Amino acid sequence: MNELLAEILCPLQIIMVYTLINSADFAKNLSQTNIDDDEIMVSFDFASLFTATPVNRACDHICKKLTKDDTLQHRTKLTIDDIMKFLCFTLSNSHFNYNQQTYTNRSPIVLWGGR
Repeated sequence: MNELLAEILCPLQIIMVYTLINSADFAKNLSQTNIDDDEIMVSFDFASLFTATPVNRACDHICKKLTKDDTLQHRTKLTIDDIMKFLCFTLSNSHFNYNQQTYTNRSPIVLWGGR
């Protein structure tokens, strides 16, 4: 299921404004960023970001991107609602291991109710 979702969703990264390719791309973007005196830069580690991602907000954001994607029908015959059901299930049941620790998304399980 994850591979199918990856095939469908990966092209969305190309049209997202805040996608970083790698750490060199991050460093380049950061070097071009001005931080005013009244602003604070905050950095989050991967484990914190992953486990604190609100599944419902992630699903809503991706649904909006899929709705605007004119090439979606060339990648899959699934409807946006079907894709979203798969995605919300996957995000709500995600676990990964890093440095001998298991992480789980702390957001509540979200069932996709449609657009």
